[in-house]
Amino acid sequence: MKLLSGIVLAPLVWLCLTSMGVAAEVLLLDGTTLRGDVLAIEQGTVQVRQENEEIRLPLERVLSIEWSADAPDAKASGELLLLDDGSRLHIVEASSDGRFVSATSPASGPLKIPQASIKAVRFKSETRELNEQWDKLLQKPSADDMLVIQKGMILDFLPGVVTEYNAKEVLFLYQGSEIPVKRERVFGMIHPRKSAGAAETLCRLLSRGGDELLLRRLSLTDGQLRGELLANVSVELPVEQITKLDFSLGRLAYLSDLNPEGVEHTPYFDTVWPFQRDRTNTGAPLRLGGKQYSKGLWIHSKTLLNYRLAGEYTRLQCLLGIDDAVAENGLGHVQVRIKADEKILFDEEVSALDDPRLLDLDLTNARFLQILVDFGKGLDVGDHLVLGEAKLIK
Repeated sequence: MKLLSGIVLAPLVWLCLTSMGVAAEVLLLDGTTLRGDVLAIEQGTVQVRQENEEIRLPLERVLSIEWSADAPDAKASGELLLLDDGSRLHIVEASSDGRFVSATSPASGPLKIPQASIKAVRFKSETRELNEQWDKLLQKPSADDMLVIQKGMILDFLPGVVTEYNAKEVLFLYQGSEIPVKRERVFGMIHPRKSAGAAETLCRLLSRGGDELLLRRLSLTDGQLRGELLANVSVELPVEQITKLDFSLGRLAYLSDLNPEGVEHTPYFDTVWPFQRDRTNTGAPLRLGGKQYSKGLWIHSKTLLNYRLAGEYTRLQCLLGIDDAVAENGLGHVQVRIKADEKILFDEEVSALDDPRLLDLDLTNARFLQILVDFGKGLDVGDHLVLGEAKLIK
């Protein structure tokens, strides 16, 4: 048994996984991927069998666990339940007695959810035109329930109070009178926004049926996952219906999602090359060493980026190299200097002839991060540096 050292988990983190013969990929925060059977996750550690070797590592080093797509997807229903905590569940046969909503999930079976935990219920299937209108209504401030009515391809709403509903009708208190509305006319119901509280999220679960569940506790034994949502709702579903457990929430931030506190760019000639997020200056995907990256920065010489960290992060991780689009022609040579406060963490030449290199830099207690891509050899021709998957880790 090989033990990888790491940080002790908070008491809320507990779970137990047993291998059911379903292949999994365990992605670690340092970019390493383990492929094999997840045997167990208990007492703050994950146990993975990779070929003939069993590896145990702290759960805090795990970014995600993703299962193969061999199993058939659960058929997503047209009805959708949105919870205040951000969870989304596809359902059928939704009804309410005013205190609880009862429904059936194709993935997890019967559900009974407090009405106070529900943000919205949608009865109809999505279309692009109607979905855009529905999303706008979800963002609309309201002190009352909104009964959303479909009129052809138009959504309208009435403010009032939804008292209860079943398969045939919705009872709706409107201007002091309770009126029955045929269920077939109702597109959905939106309730006033409420705070979901400050409960700690353990992970985000994605199911094959399109569900997205925010869990604060979970266990997985004998092929069944049992979890508790942030909204104090219990769910259960087979591992064959799970595509991913995402443990990254609140634990990292991509540089491309952050706004630099300061940006300075000095053109070599007259052409200005603004830095780009998640793409090149032409809008093409970021590529290094023949691999495409959906997240990262594209930076031309001479550019200086300053980020305020406020001591919140411990590591900077990325893959660094010259953009494949120019590197394959032998173009591009820059000097890269990365500083945390006044401490130089990296100061080296980067050339199109170099293989992409993985950086893992210590930012503990750093208040500021500075990234300078300076001129190298060859004027500034092809000086297109890519920081693939550039992320800050707490």
